[in-house]
Amino acid sequence: RTFAPEKAAELERRKNTLARQVQNRQCADFDEELERLQGFLDQAIGDVMPKVNSWNVRWEAIRTRLDAERDLWFSWWDEPAVRRWAKDEIAQKEAEFEAIQRAWEARPADLKLVEELISEWRLEMERIAEAVRRVHENEQKRQNIVSRFQEEFRQLGFSMGEPELEDGENPASGLILTASRPEGKTIHVRFAHDAGEPVLYAVDGFPMPQQTVNGQEFRTCDEAERQLKHLHSLLEKHGILMGKIQWEDQPPADLAREAMELPDTVDRTLAEE
Repeated sequence: RTFAPEKAAELERRKNTLARQVQNRQCADFDEELERLQGFLDQAIGDVMPKVNSWNVRWEAIRTRLDAERDLWFSWWDEPAVRRWAKDEIAQKEAEFEAIQRAWEARPADLKLVEELISEWRLEMERIAEAVRRVHENEQKRQNIVSRFQEEFRQLGFSMGEPELEDGENPASGLILTASRPEGKTIHVRFAHDAGEPVLYAVDGFPMPQQTVNGQEFRTCDEAERQLKHLHSLLEKHGILMGKIQWEDQPPADLAREAMELPDTVDRTLAEE
């Protein structure tokens, strides 16, 4: 019925016709009719067997392909970095794979559809793998930079706890490192997940006196700036080159000084905590 529906229908018609003739005692040449029916059946089987054999070969090839995909991806899913960065995506792809498996196991399976589903699934898995590779690489770069900051802060007499994620358990959120001196001076450092983005500072306990320039009030940040410049010079030996230091209400004369960013948003947020 699957591989030769027309022949199956004709065989059913002939069988029913012969059965009615026998039932009505109208089949004087029963043996000849039965022989013709058997001949038709044998010919139909001969015609359809190449298709069946081809289908079976294709079905087995898909089994091998599914096994290969399972071996490749299911072990990769157990890696900590994958579970950390793509937990939801992996759960979805696992369910999709099981659905493909069930479609293949169905008899008769639509093998063309199953092959297409496997190809689409594989492309999506490769996309996820590339995304995980990029974010994990960024995380490793960030962690390396954080470790260097911790090392140099200790050299400068600061103590610190472990860095904390800005957004709870979201690994893509900013990482906050807080370094403190015994006299109460504190530097908060925010590291974005993308190691190419600016490192942001906020300071507590450092003097930031007001200064008037052309009738406008500005804050100076000399001591904190000197501390950060010293930190930057120490980081250079690790190949970490920083940019310019800027801060909220910075005097115009200081805008050309070299160092790194001190944005007002992080400054206000962390300084008020």
